Amino acid sequence: MASREEYETKWNVTNIDGERIQLAWLMYSAYIIVFLVSIFGNSVLILIIRRSKSMKNTTNFLILNQSCSDLLATFSRVIYIAVIQDISLRKLWFGGISGQVTCKLFLTCLFVPRNFSVLILVAIAIDRFFAVTQPFRRSPLSQHLKKTIVLLWLWCIVASSYMLVKGTVKNIQDSFYCDYNENPDNIFNEWKEFNASAIIILCILPVFIVAVLYTIVCYKLWSREVPGEQTNHSQASAEALKTAKKVTKMMVVVAALFVLCWFPYYLNLVVQFTGHGKRNYKSELSLVWLTVAFSGFNPYIYLTFNQAFRNGFHHLFGKSSRQIKIQNVLSFRSQSVELEQMHNVVEHPSKTRKSVPGT
Repeated sequence: MASREEYETKWNVTNIDGERIQLAWLMYSAYIIVFLVSIFGNSVLILIIRRSKSMKNTTNFLILNQSCSDLLATFSRVIYIAVIQDISLRKLWFGGISGQVTCKLFLTCLFVPRNFSVLILVAIAIDRFFAVTQPFRRSPLSQHLKKTIVLLWLWCIVASSYMLVKGTVKNIQDSFYCDYNENPDNIFNEWKEFNASAIIILCILPVFIVAVLYTIVCYKLWSREVPGEQTNHSQASAEALKTAKKVTKMMVVVAALFVLCWFPYYLNLVVQFTGHGKRNYKSELSLVWLTVAFSGFNPYIYLTFNQAFRNGFHHLFGKSSRQIKIQNVLSFRSQSVELEQMHNVVEHPSKTRKSVPGT
């Protein structure tokens, strides 16, 4: 069995010089900022969707679940950096059955919300695809929305069960460490297959699907023409088309943010696996921070691009002096916003003089 000094040397937690301490404090400050930004933004987004009846549609329900996973991802990742990779604590954990259970669950929680957030982006892209290409039909996702969400969560838990098996607490000279396997010498090689699968399933494939779907959606929307006559029907159709374009722009920006924040992290893994690079403490902390930043900055894209979210934000904080009561939402409308608008245009053309709420 390796000694405590040998173990800490392998994990690069010894030889703590002034430069590394300075870097650590800089990174911890950056993580704290993202943590606070994520807590505020995602909590506000959840409150807005749950409080407003007009916000309860398929896309927003998916966004609500994404915000929940982003909160969990922020909590787990910040705890991981602050406790397991902390310079002073040196990966210290606690022993016993409770230590083993909490270590396995904690390491699993590092991956579940990340996987779920990616799948939600794909689900939203599918919802946008059906809403634009088949506006007068309910998409399969809308018809089975709650079942889909439950299945996505279950799939993410199953996909992350590797951590339940490999996660363990080691006792080295009366110090406990929460790690991924029992042999630090082989951890990198054992993770090659796991991370290779993660790169394909959680990065390349989702990005490809989202890119294809949004390319089709953008082509359909920007090539669609509204009748030139200024009738109530054409005005309502123009407003519905405008709304669909804004929602699509918003989701394309979210998908682009995901690529920007996660691609460098996965690219670094590929470089290491191919033997063209070595593990670097500074770069890994920075790349992991970038992935956490996605969870923190994501809700502000919705608040920036979506007028309904902005209105909800002003309404929420305009009444901050009053007691905020959150009612349980038992059901969500399955239709997308523009789908409902187009139905109104077709079935009640004489009642479309009121402007359609924009996003």
